[in-house]
Amino acid sequence: MSECSISLGSEDYYGSCDFSEIRVVKARKPHRCGECRQEIPVKSEYEYIAAKFDGDFFTVKTCLACAEIRRVFVDGALNYGDLWYEMREHGFPSFSEGCLVNLETSQAKQKLVDQWRRWKGLVEPTRNAGSAPISAGIVSAPKGE
Repeated sequence: MSECSISLGSEDYYGSCDFSEIRVVKARKPHRCGECRQEIPVKSEYEYIAAKFDGDFFTVKTCLACAEIRRVFVDGALNYGDLWYEMREHGFPSFSEGCLVNLETSQAKQKLVDQWRRWKGLVEPTRNAGSAPISAGIVSAPKGE
C-alpha cells in the first residue's frame, strides 16, 4: 500500500482565535457547503462552525465529507473555503490511493476521488463528478505531473 504525503495549511499565520465552536447539526433548510459549494439537503447532517478570529465573527457550514477531508489533510492554518483550491494546487500533484486509507467514510473517499478525477481532466467539467464509482480510474499519479 502506498503512503500519502498530502499536508495542507500553513504554520506561518499569527492571528488569534478568540473562540470557536464546532458541532454537527441537522439541516432544517437547504444550505451550501462552504468548501465544495454543493447543496447540503434538508435533514442532512453537516458541520457548523461559529468562531471569532482576529476580532471578526464568522460561521461556516461544511458537508461532512469535506469536513472529514479537511480534518485529515489540513495540518496548519487554512482559510475556510480554500480546501479544494489548496488541494488542486498542493495536494493532488502527490495524490495516491494511499491517501484514501486516511479517510473513514465512503462519502469522503468518493468526494476526494471525484475532485481528483476532475482535476486530472478525467471528468468533463459539465458532467456530475459524483456519478463515477471510486474504483473507476484511480491510479497513482506519476511523479512530476
